[in-house]
Amino acid sequence: MVVRLNSLVLAAGICVISASLIQAQAPDAKRVKEIAASMSEGTFSSTPTIEDRAFWAKVGASADLKSVVREAEQFRDRPCEPLPDNLYLEYSKTGNRTHYEGKFFQKLNVFRTLVIAECVENKGRFIESIQQLIASYAKDKSWVLPAHDGNLDNFEGRQITIDLFASEVACELANADHILGDRLDAPTRSTIRKEAQRRIFEPYRKMVIDGQPSKAWLGVTNNWNAVCLANVTGCALALLPKPEDKAFFAATAEKYIANFLNGFTDDGYCSEGIGYWNYGFGCFVRLAHMLDGATSKKVELFASPKARSAGLFARRIEITPGVYPAFADCAVGAKPDRAIMAYVSRRFDLPPSEFEKGRYSGTRWLDELGTFAFTLDAPRPVGATEAPEKRNWFENAGILVCRGGITGTGTPVGVALKGGHNAEHHNHNDLGSFVYCIGRSMPLVDPGAEVYTKRTFSRDRYLSNVLNSFGHPVPRVSGKLQKTGRSAEAKLLKLDLTDARDTIQFDLTSAYPVDSLSQVTRTFVFERPSARLTVTDEVEFKSPDVFGTALITFGSWDRQADGQLRIGDKDCAVLARIEATGSPVKIDAAPIEEDLHGNAKPTRIGIELGEPAKRASITITIEPEPARK
Repeated sequence: MVVRLNSLVLAAGICVISASLIQAQAPDAKRVKEIAASMSEGTFSSTPTIEDRAFWAKVGASADLKSVVREAEQFRDRPCEPLPDNLYLEYSKTGNRTHYEGKFFQKLNVFRTLVIAECVENKGRFIESIQQLIASYAKDKSWVLPAHDGNLDNFEGRQITIDLFASEVACELANADHILGDRLDAPTRSTIRKEAQRRIFEPYRKMVIDGQPSKAWLGVTNNWNAVCLANVTGCALALLPKPEDKAFFAATAEKYIANFLNGFTDDGYCSEGIGYWNYGFGCFVRLAHMLDGATSKKVELFASPKARSAGLFARRIEITPGVYPAFADCAVGAKPDRAIMAYVSRRFDLPPSEFEKGRYSGTRWLDELGTFAFTLDAPRPVGATEAPEKRNWFENAGILVCRGGITGTGTPVGVALKGGHNAEHHNHNDLGSFVYCIGRSMPLVDPGAEVYTKRTFSRDRYLSNVLNSFGHPVPRVSGKLQKTGRSAEAKLLKLDLTDARDTIQFDLTSAYPVDSLSQVTRTFVFERPSARLTVTDEVEFKSPDVFGTALITFGSWDRQADGQLRIGDKDCAVLARIEATGSPVKIDAAPIEEDLHGNAKPTRIGIELGEPAKRASITITIEPEPARK
């Protein structure tokens, strides 16, 4: 499929907030008038209309979309039916998300492909199919995903709420209307406006002015805020011709997008992970981009210092070239969107990162029709890149990325070391987790996100052994896992950063609900250029108790004759030497039986003291395996 969809992989979880978190207020009337004065009469989209033949000829000639007309031909004669009720209801019955969502996103991708193909070809061959799809959307009982309609209020018609994907559908239909104009017949254009008014504009105004309904994502600090604001605002700009009407939505977005930026630490750390940075921050950038154009830069979201620090997250969290940690609900192997990185670099006049200079799609950004033109005319990043820093320390988040290790064959080595707390966005109970990278391989991992089900965003979330601390390379104290909540915090005890080595020590005691526990600490030492990582856990109990830790890998492992563990595959394996005081250790490895993306099964290599102890330590020294001769 030509038009890819990040949200298919990253379908976000339920947005849970307390009713007291936000008292919604309409934007300041004076500010609405100021913004209206900067706007022209008529609808707006960042993407040129079908009448701009020079633009669409360039689109048709682009490497990514040369085949768009041929692909659209395969969709032209498909029946355009509303999405099946039985699939919608499956989530409420079984908890399965993937069956309905697969059909939902496929339908959206077909729609985009048909619109783009029609604009490229300009012969009218795809108009009827586009109109039939729009008619089928009008017949869908809900544009909200079943996972976000747990009580079936939208499906049964008791209430209309706006979620990530209802807003996305509306934005897509609105931008298609703007781009195709009167190539669509009058009844179809009327249908788009009627459905946008009923499903988006009316409930949105109630949310903004009256604080209803209760799913007030206006006040949350995660991806929901940016995604929904970008989509709703894009829909309004593309459908509403009067400046004063458009200005209400622009001013509301300007007011409430600050909440999304507040979800980043002051130094720009995104606790949702790189995948959700692509999604949430990507929508922030999309919103900023469209408001730049619609208001002649009178609404400039990038003026906030937080916007800059959040924009630099992707380049600062990189461990080795092209490799990023899968902390929180992030898929292992996730990478930042190069187009977003390129936008940030150009916006702040920064030299491009090496990763950013790789190939990215020149004609898509986040797959929305309203920003389809975003990178088409953007110059490829060129020029010298800055040498990677030895480290990046996210002080506010307790995250340290160390670089500068080198294997005997010259392959770069780096690590990501996690402190933080256990109430982060898309939280895992993972204080003390770490990732060890050799080149593009990760022999030691944080296993990342599970395939989302009803359990994932319920009270049973931490029954999952990849979301609780069992699935992370962290201590287990008195046989207990880490607890959830803000009170479980990795407290920084020591930080010593030098050219030769980086040392960081955390007190993890608050994470373990163990009466007999006096203290448990974890110390990381990363040495350059040897790439030796030493992980030392020290524990003290009031009376003898059991203690252990773990390593997590997707690779193979075995115990060598000298007692070391060899972990990883081919030329990117590590050797782990284990030393303990208090009692000898025993090794017990087993697969983690949870459903991860790609059907991957991580192995937990459990390392436990053989006997209870009052004071004990376990030190794991990790180094790249020497090159085999």
